[in-house]
Formats: sequence, C-alpha cells, structure tokens
Amino acid sequence: MLIVHIFGIVLSLGSIASFLLVRPNISKINAPESVLIYSIIKKYLNWAFVGMGLMILSGGYLMTPYWEHLGSLILLQLKLVIVLIWMLALVFLNFNLRKALQLGYLVYDKRIKFLAVLSVALGMTVVSLAVFAFH
Repeated sequence: MLIVHIFGIVLSLGSIASFLLVRPNISKINAPESVLIYSIIKKYLNWAFVGMGLMILSGGYLMTPYWEHLGSLILLQLKLVIVLIWMLALVFLNFNLRKALQLGYLVYDKRIKFLAVLSVALGMTVVSLAVFAFH
C-alpha cells in the first residue's frame, strides 16, 4: 500500500511539475497553437487528480494505526491540512485552465502560473512533513 501511496505522490507532483516546465513556453507561441497545447496539457494535468486520489485512499488506509493518536501528532495534522489546501489549489488550477481555454490564455496566465507554483510547493511541503512525521 505504501508503494501505491508513493506512486500517487509521484504521479501528482510529476504532472504538475511538468506542467510548470511547459507552461512558460506556451506564451511564446501564437494563439491557435497555444490553445491546442493548453488543451493537451489540461488532459495531462488530470493525472494529478488521479495521483491525488491514489494518495488520499492509500494514505487513509496507511493512517489506520494513527487515527486514535492524531491529536498528539502535530506534524501529521499539519500535513493533512496542507493536503487539503493542495487539493483546493489543484481544483482552482483546473478551473482557471478551463477558463483560459474558453476566454483566452493571456488573461489567466498569471493565475495559472501562481497556482502551479503553489501546487508544487505544497506537494513538496507535504512530502517533507511526511518525512519528518514518520521518520
């Protein structure tokens, strides 16, 4: 189950990080091609939701022995809160990407960049807190 959990983290963080690396190059391309690339990336970014789902399901199972001690595990509580914030950032990223495809990517480019950077930072924070919480 730990392998499924780690696979979910890699899938989620990897798809967001690759989106973050490809996104700056989209603004250098003219409009018709950039809309096409945004639509392809949006499909690719959906794998982040699959990874998040795997991570949450396997994490809930792996946390079974810790549920009764959750009140005393501050780092674990913080990790769970940051996972929820990360999920919200992914939902907002997907929403803004959909709006960018409908209305024009330049209007939403700064929001998309911010949410992508925030998602990667939150993902790395979750991994760091997991290491510190379960050392």
